[in-house]
Amino acid sequence: MYLSLITLITLLNGRREEVSERLQSARTQDADWRERGSLTLEQAIITAVVSAAAIALGVIVVGAVTNHQSNIK
Repeated sequence: MYLSLITLITLLNGRREEVSERLQSARTQDADWRERGSLTLEQAIITAVVSAAAIALGVIVVGAVTNHQSNIK
């Protein structure tokens, strides 16, 4: 009974160390792992600004064309 318990504890402890080592290795390979989402957020903000500018330009063009069309009649 004790032998199987000791074996189980040894196996679990080894797995814990392996997982801990993998996490540490991943963190050292990717130094800015805390900031992974920052690029995506910046891209979303830039996309929103460019989209808003395109919509505003479209509204101005449509308004100018409509104004010019009403003057032709």
